[in-house]
Amino acid sequence: MAPNVAVFLISFSTFLVAVSSFRSFSENSFAEAITSFTGAGLAWSVGAIVGYMVPALRQSITLRSLQVRWIAVLLMGGLMSILPLYPAGPVQMAIFLTVMLLAGMQLTSLIGARAEEVGEMRDAYAKSLIGAALGAGSSSAMINWPGAIPLAAGVVILLPIVEPSLFFLDPQNKVSGKKRWLMAPLAVAMFAASFIFINNQADLNQTSSVSAGNDKPLFAAKVIFAFRTDRKFDVYTIGAGAANLGATLSSDAVASAMRTLTVTEQRPAIREFSPSGVEAVLNIGDGRRRLANETRRFDLIQVVASESSSDSAPLRFDARLEAPLTVEALRLYFDRLKDDGFLQILGRSSGATAQATMSTVAEAWKKSARADVDLHAIAVLSEGGKSLETIIIRMKPFTREERDRLILLLGIAKTESGLSSMLVSDSSGAVLTENRPMVRESDSLAKAEFNSSLMWISLLAMVALIVWVAMQERRKGVASRWQTASVATYFAGLGLSFAFFQVFFVLRAIRVWGVPSIAMGLAISAVFVSLATGATVFAGHPRRRYGVRIQPLANFVFAVMFTYLGGAFVEPLVASGAEWISAFVGMSILIPFGLLGGSFLPNALEEASEKLAPRVLSLLWALYAVGTALGIYIATIIGIESGLDVVFLAGLFCFAWVAIFSGLVRPWSVRKASVIE
Repeated sequence: MAPNVAVFLISFSTFLVAVSSFRSFSENSFAEAITSFTGAGLAWSVGAIVGYMVPALRQSITLRSLQVRWIAVLLMGGLMSILPLYPAGPVQMAIFLTVMLLAGMQLTSLIGARAEEVGEMRDAYAKSLIGAALGAGSSSAMINWPGAIPLAAGVVILLPIVEPSLFFLDPQNKVSGKKRWLMAPLAVAMFAASFIFINNQADLNQTSSVSAGNDKPLFAAKVIFAFRTDRKFDVYTIGAGAANLGATLSSDAVASAMRTLTVTEQRPAIREFSPSGVEAVLNIGDGRRRLANETRRFDLIQVVASESSSDSAPLRFDARLEAPLTVEALRLYFDRLKDDGFLQILGRSSGATAQATMSTVAEAWKKSARADVDLHAIAVLSEGGKSLETIIIRMKPFTREERDRLILLLGIAKTESGLSSMLVSDSSGAVLTENRPMVRESDSLAKAEFNSSLMWISLLAMVALIVWVAMQERRKGVASRWQTASVATYFAGLGLSFAFFQVFFVLRAIRVWGVPSIAMGLAISAVFVSLATGATVFAGHPRRRYGVRIQPLANFVFAVMFTYLGGAFVEPLVASGAEWISAFVGMSILIPFGLLGGSFLPNALEEASEKLAPRVLSLLWALYAVGTALGIYIATIIGIESGLDVVFLAGLFCFAWVAIFSGLVRPWSVRKASVIE
């Protein structure tokens, strides 16, 4: 029997660390977050190649392989345990990629140990998907990401206890009962560390500082409160750090300017929220969703966008999704304002982000069939016009006297303040929509030198692996060199196309489900569980071994289209309902994709095993991982540049091309196994 429990535990730990690390890096830079996933796929493939090249890892269970596995497990668990001690940066990235390398080496060696037993290999593949799904979901469920890392380390260190035959054999190939418990104290210590991390989350939240912009946007907010004194305002504030913004307003400003204050934030850094003299409510969740369900209209809506587009404060992955600034979102904000209400966008941005914000405001205003936006909006800039500090939009036009007064109060007229104004319509930036909710930054993915190098390394590695597989030992009389090259191309293309689909599903989930901090893990979990089910139900049976044939290809394309159209059909419901209901519906829509797509990889491995020597299958796993890494990077670039729908179409085209031009696709009839000389 293949060591399926070990495969499950390693996959669980790997994705627990991967998703947790992604969240850690995304808090600092979107580019670093994508590097973590792209680099993970590349490092995993390097581990698979190491497993292919080291003879001890290609053997089933030998005393020599025990030593290698001991070293790998100890090193992997140790690196996981120290990962939370380092902040997001080069050191943490290096540790993370080393963990992924070790995971790739162990997983491929464990699955490849029974490479000639196709059924066992298929079952191990399904177990790895289930472990990956539970790891991704568990990481998303963790309130504090560092708590997931010691948990993953503890699970890895459990391997010698739950699978002693992989680690504790004497020369007579008998399991040593005493030695198997040597790792138990270390595993318990890791679980205890995880528990401590998670239970200290409340204290971490109390002491953490979430930026709500600098003093100038905050000062602009005070000016707006003082701008109208004939009645008190009903205020709605949304975005990261919104609770801090409301809490830091002076008591006089609150008492004199506001009647009600409603703050909605995904992960508020403060728990006690009760400004004096005002009816205040702090909601935890999706601010846009809450606003859409509001029956009231507000005097002031504040959208707290993240500080971004600078070397010191690069774009966070989920910041603009927590407080969206798309045409559709802005039109909602306009609709929820009173006839003379204000919309204020807070938070410093510069470069492409600032231009895109102003262009999106102008386009949303135009789509709302309103008069000249410049009569209603004032954009405040700093640093000689390089940075956008705030945009103030009023539903009723500013009179000349009101505009002059506001400019004076903001300090724009004072040269020492460094502030200036700009007409919103003068912007030439990209218009952000629901399909294209992000804009390329000055530190963007394509311009990040390390990320670009990573992409080219992945591409070169994929080509080199295809050539390497083509040169490997083949079953005599069964396959030519061109056929084995087409097999290798199929695995690389399968990883590439599936990465496109999964990036599309994940980004759409983050945008629509209303829980961006955990949507990625939930979407990955739904896809992987359904893939595992498809691999178990629709692959490997003698009369149903049709995973690489025209009929299932057509069925899969239909399932992919259904998933896309189904998601678009239920999107209005998902976007307006409760977050967890939206997540459940969104996860259900992803099931057809996995069910009909799960059979392709295991059946392709079965086909490949008839043409190639069993040990070469590790290289095919590596090709699939490299294709996935490359696909994640390219799909993200396409999503930023051209929109999410183009990512989906690119994945569909890539899959069709790979299926048609590979040598593994045949008609409906099941071919009998070839005679092996």
